[in-house]
Amino acid sequence: MSRSRLSKFFNGLFCLTCKPSIQTPCVWCAPRYLLAEFNIQLLLPTIFIYLFSLNALADDLQLSLVLNQGIVGTSDNGFYGDSDDGFSTDFTELSINGNYRISPKVRIAGQVLYLHAGEVNDGVELDYLFLDSQFYSNEHFNLGINLGRFKNPIGHYNETRDIAFTRPGIFLAQGIYPDSLRDLFISSDGILVYGNLFQPQGEWHFEIAYGKPRVEKFGKFLPKNTDISRGRATLGRLIYEHNAGQWKLGLSYANQTANVKASDLSGFDLPVAVNGPVNGEQISKQIQLTAQYNFSRWTFTAEYVYTDADITGKDITIISPLPPFAPLTLDFSIGSQTESFYFQAENRIDRYWTAIARWNVLNPNKNNKNTEIGNASFGYIDSKRTSDLTLGIRRKLKKNMMLNAEYHYVKGVAWLAVEDNANSSLKSPWQLWALTFSYRL
Repeated sequence: MSRSRLSKFFNGLFCLTCKPSIQTPCVWCAPRYLLAEFNIQLLLPTIFIYLFSLNALADDLQLSLVLNQGIVGTSDNGFYGDSDDGFSTDFTELSINGNYRISPKVRIAGQVLYLHAGEVNDGVELDYLFLDSQFYSNEHFNLGINLGRFKNPIGHYNETRDIAFTRPGIFLAQGIYPDSLRDLFISSDGILVYGNLFQPQGEWHFEIAYGKPRVEKFGKFLPKNTDISRGRATLGRLIYEHNAGQWKLGLSYANQTANVKASDLSGFDLPVAVNGPVNGEQISKQIQLTAQYNFSRWTFTAEYVYTDADITGKDITIISPLPPFAPLTLDFSIGSQTESFYFQAENRIDRYWTAIARWNVLNPNKNNKNTEIGNASFGYIDSKRTSDLTLGIRRKLKKNMMLNAEYHYVKGVAWLAVEDNANSSLKSPWQLWALTFSYRL
């Protein structure tokens, strides 16, 4: 069923009071309106309508605040601000998240995040906000649905990457979770169905989601004469846990698209002249494998991701480069294949100290794995192989406070942000140091 037909179907279910003023549906019509429209901007007022109408806020609402302030320094290049040969304090995370339980099987969860990450991010955003209904449950199986803005179920850390206490270190493996591309993969607006199966041999967890990706910032990687708008996101993840989580194996898939409009293709450096406007589509397909083993004081984690990104256009009119130089109509495709993997070990030395070591490799262009600095690749500042050796230590000060220190030795520059290095000549190899203080309430 198309979205327009879906909207008409659910709009027909609204009460007479709501139909004249559909921007402010009543308490009972609000869920059906959200399902029909997938409109994230209407979620906030809808949430407040529910909270005040149901009048049970005090006993069923949980709120928490997490603050993370960091200092970053590099031997060369910029990361999280102007860190070259010095230190940058442009690294702040402040999140406020809440969980309100409407009934034993229905809740609302949301998080507002202030993120300052160099020149890449500096502002407040709605990280996620969704209505969660677990409509079927027994001792062996449960099934539920999320409606609204949800974190994309990709890999092991995507849903918890913005909270310092749920990350294994200061920074995740940048080849798989690049902070320079965070907004492109972090969340979507739509619907997510999840289920959990509990068996004596182990546990199975799955999520299937469909909605609209947040691609607004993707335009920075396209020529100036190009506009981009939200397309669709289809996501899925399957996780198997054995022996109460001692072993975890996961498979994730994401297919995200965006609509691309350009007045011409001169910015794409094509060998022929293009006559007239271009309407195309950006497509990103991603497969991610995850494995984790927990043993005594040790946790070992490994992930691999393969991404195929393309910009395609249909019925493009060009001027033939050969006589008689007549107009030709054809399709075009510009794309790249990316792969990355990491191996990570965490050691809980005692109740206060935790150490981490990680080896991460990123190939922005799967067919070119040289370590020299080269031309930019689609979505990355550079197209050559980048490797990162990470060593870190964490000190738990109190239950709600901790310090993190981290060192990186990096060969290559692919996952650096364009914004932090706009006027810099990139150098490789280079080193990175970071120190953070985290507090939660």
